[in-house]
Amino acid sequence: MTGLSGKTPKQPGVIKTIHINLGPDFSTDIVTVETSDHAALRLQLSYNWEFKVDRTDIEQTKKIF
Repeated sequence: MTGLSGKTPKQPGVIKTIHINLGPDFSTDIVTVETSDHAALRLQLSYNWEFKVDRTDIEQTKKIF
């Protein structure tokens, strides 16, 4: 069983799974940064991902995880 991060901001072990299906194909996170003049910025990031592999090449497929 694997514990994956979840929620926003990320918290490890929120999602517990034995098998990962095809979704979700996106993620959202909140990142807080501080500039050199001490201005705090809270950024909400959302991004999509896609694995592009040759499924006939077993060694390349193993490199995803």
